[in-house]
Amino acid sequence: MTWFSRLTLASSKKRRSVFLIILSSYFLVLLLPLLIGSLLYIRVQSVMVENASHANLGLLEQIKQAVEKELEEIDRLTVQISVHRSLTGCLEQATRKCSTSHFR
Repeated sequence: MTWFSRLTLASSKKRRSVFLIILSSYFLVLLLPLLIGSLLYIRVQSVMVENASHANLGLLEQIKQAVEKELEEIDRLTVQISVHRSLTGCLEQATRKCSTSHFR
């Protein structure tokens, strides 16, 4: 082997190693933002799901309170009807027709 072929072989190996270094740095530059973006996306997604769950639970609690309030009102009206003197007579005598004067 001559000195020229050795120099060419060494130069070829040096170029290949420089190429690999540059290629690996490009991959790092490409993969680093991709990795950071993926991690941020996963975190934002979990926060959004958590917020949606809290909002839904809040709405369900409001609906529960509204239904309970209506049921309490129904219970109150039931008690009022059951103790009303003129209505109890109508309720006991189903065959008798109640006039509108009973409801005043």
